Amino acid sequence: MKYRLTEYTKKIDGITFYWIEALKDFGNVKKGDLGGWIEKESNLSQEGDCWVSDNAEVSGNARICGNTWVSGNAWVCGNENEKKAENKVSDKKDILNNLNLLSDDIEEVVIKGIRYKKVTETKTFWKSVDISS
Repeated sequence: MKYRLTEYTKKIDGITFYWIEALKDFGNVKKGDLGGWIEKESNLSQEGDCWVSDNAEVSGNARICGNTWVSGNAWVCGNENEKKAENKVSDKKDILNNLNLLSDDIEEVVIKGIRYKKVTETKTFWKSVDISS
């Protein structure tokens, strides 16, 4: 195992998130480093160099795998998809440019308090919407 769920939790909209801790060195992560927040172990693969850090949150059936790095104040949720991404996702621009690599089934994401919804016409793009909706 490369990480564990700590006893530290926070609740947002009825979802309990667990703070994660690295159990070994991998990629840029060192044993003992505290990461971001995940709802359950299936949100973050125990394989590869993928990681969730800072205040980033992953929930629902979203799965971070491969070498994907989610950080900052990113929020990722959606249906599981085993596609691997090789990109470092660290800010709004990176997330919006690379979100489809994380999961085709993600419908919305909140980044730094701004909610983005997937819009699919002939090409998928992301549009900001009112956070209160």
